[in-house]
Amino acid sequence: MQLILASNSPRRKEILKNVGFSFEVVSSDYEEQSFCSDPYITATTFAFNKANSVFSNLKNKSEVVV
Repeated sequence: MQLILASNSPRRKEILKNVGFSFEVVSSDYEEQSFCSDPYITATTFAFNKANSVFSNLKNKSEVVV
């Protein structure tokens, strides 16, 4: 099983490396466009849509996307 990071965030890469995860970075083509004034809803929706965008393009569906 391969871990996929659907983010180019240097901080997220650092966190995963520091806890010992081996992972691959795959950028999402999802465009963030604010639609809601609630920051929790906005953040969770963006995160889900980014991960879903990357997952839907994977050939091996046993990989885990974060």
